[in-house]
Amino acid sequence: MSDPPAGQYTLDHLIQDMQELRRASGQPSMRTVVRDSARVADAYSRQGYKDAAQLSLTALADTLAGRRKNPPRWSWLIVYVQTCREIARRSPGLHDGMSDEEAVALWRKRHDAVHAAEDPPPKASPRWSPRPPNGSAVPPPGAPAGTGREGHAQDRLITRPDDARRRSGPPGGSSPPPGTATSAQWIGFETRPPSAAGTMTLTQERLATAYGAHGLDLLDAAETRREPDASYRIGLLLILDGHRHEGLAWLMQAEYDGRHPLATGIIELDTPAAAIEQAFALGEFSATGHDLITATVYYRRAAKHGHLSAAYRLAEIYDLFGDHTAAKRWRAWASELERGRTTLSAERLPLSSSPAEVTPAPIDDPSSTPPGGLPVLG
Repeated sequence: MSDPPAGQYTLDHLIQDMQELRRASGQPSMRTVVRDSARVADAYSRQGYKDAAQLSLTALADTLAGRRKNPPRWSWLIVYVQTCREIARRSPGLHDGMSDEEAVALWRKRHDAVHAAEDPPPKASPRWSPRPPNGSAVPPPGAPAGTGREGHAQDRLITRPDDARRRSGPPGGSSPPPGTATSAQWIGFETRPPSAAGTMTLTQERLATAYGAHGLDLLDAAETRREPDASYRIGLLLILDGHRHEGLAWLMQAEYDGRHPLATGIIELDTPAAAIEQAFALGEFSATGHDLITATVYYRRAAKHGHLSAAYRLAEIYDLFGDHTAAKRWRAWASELERGRTTLSAERLPLSSSPAEVTPAPIDDPSSTPPGGLPVLG
């Protein structure tokens, strides 16, 4: 290891050095690094690093793959560095021979050099303003606490038809599956924060496009606050949308962060029925708390995979939003399910439509995620 060149050390150089450190430590798996980082983070927390935390699997993978646009926080970086060095210490011949003080000084210089090379300085976070436009809203009694930013509860709560009609789009923030020609055109309801294009990470872009503001809230809770339930929900949604391996990685993250019983259940049961039922249950939980926007995210996934009650719930919600065309389609789908005809073409299922419109809603690519097309885990 050598000192970074003055004024020439970029984020790419830092990532390369991080990758080299992992290779020099015996190329431990990312799960091993995440697991062992818990003890290192705890030690740093006791030394006064208040924001030192166990690494997350997704953040580690994104960083090492160069998918993050901004350098990692210093507390995150030093936990990664010292975790790799601890792993190397357990393998004869792999330790770099540096003292902890020397290693910290070198990596601090590298971290500072990356920020010094940034021109212009790193942009502010692409998140919304922490203060909602119309003031804070207090959820009604019985509303779930949720995993998102409480300052935006008003943006998500829908308690009356008039509330829904004031929205600029349909509930659920749905879009055609990633990769279809119209996915960028039909991002849907509350899917992107009002920030400049290209300022979100790839993971943020994907979850915003697929699950709207709820997806961004979940990602923030999973990565910033390490909430197991947020990781579990992301994993569940991804599996239901056909992204099995990525979904399983999030479920495993939920296990790492809190031994989440429902995440463990999906992994161990190895059946699509478990994921479908849990999606419906989350939809019920959101609807009970008057958050119909979020409820449709979960109801939609359950209904597309043959859940009869979820289909009827969607019909009721679209009627409430004044979109009777969409409501009629979901009732037709529910009728088909009741008759046992679960191979109905996905082109008849509404994904999103504005309450002010009466034209047919954009549709799924029938070849992508037809109803009943949930992959079997295992």
